[in-house]
Amino acid sequence: METRKETSRSLYNSCKSQAQTCGFAVKFTERQIRIAQKNPALKKIFLPSDEREDEGEDKNNYGESENRVCEISGVQHKYPPTLLLTAWGGCLSHCRYCFRRHTAKKGDNILLPEDYPKILEYIKNHPEITNVLISGGDPLLMPMKTLKSLLSGLCSLNRLRFIRIGTKVLSDDPDIITDDMCDMLSSFSSGKTKIYLINHFNHPAEIVEKVIEKAKILQSKGIALKNQHPVIKGANDSEDVICRLYEKLASLGISPYYTLHMM
Repeated sequence: METRKETSRSLYNSCKSQAQTCGFAVKFTERQIRIAQKNPALKKIFLPSDEREDEGEDKNNYGESENRVCEISGVQHKYPPTLLLTAWGGCLSHCRYCFRRHTAKKGDNILLPEDYPKILEYIKNHPEITNVLISGGDPLLMPMKTLKSLLSGLCSLNRLRFIRIGTKVLSDDPDIITDDMCDMLSSFSSGKTKIYLINHFNHPAEIVEKVIEKAKILQSKGIALKNQHPVIKGANDSEDVICRLYEKLASLGISPYYTLHMM
């Protein structure tokens, strides 16, 4: 019987020549492979078709450079009430629709702890900022001590109404959501500032028992959960799939937040 590791390797090899042709860096988790074996359409999330490695933020940064503040590459102030912090470069998988694929390959700090005081000062000097969005890569892959330091600084301002953390770990590998992580996030979501995890489920097949278990733990700790997803041709571009996805999310108390038609 083929082991899980062999199954992952087999799928990787099956698309290796395709990936080399288009230059797209292929990366996925063991969990994604197991789900995709039963739901082949989900391979479209992380297996390339006609993408090119150089099509991304290096070619078109979608306003990231124009909206940069604090002279720090990971800090944007595009909308008056929201400060965007691209804090971490690294993801568990490479999604074929990602426009930050250069950032997501790095796997290290984009914002350095020594940058935090300058960022906090900027927020203090801009009273129109009511919330912060922490993005990446995936911020929940940051060293917990570093993420805790960032959240501690932001919540110390006593002025931010909520902090959103964009993450895909609940769908890619829910075991990363440990009790320690839940407790740490909870400690910052019990005061004036609310912590939201903006998750990334693209298909109802991704919502399995382990996901349900971790979602309930997070919610019991006072963490609000929302979801965003793109419409992906051949994977979830049907009324039936979207309805089943939203029904599953709603049954868990995860609010459908954004549906994205990719650029």
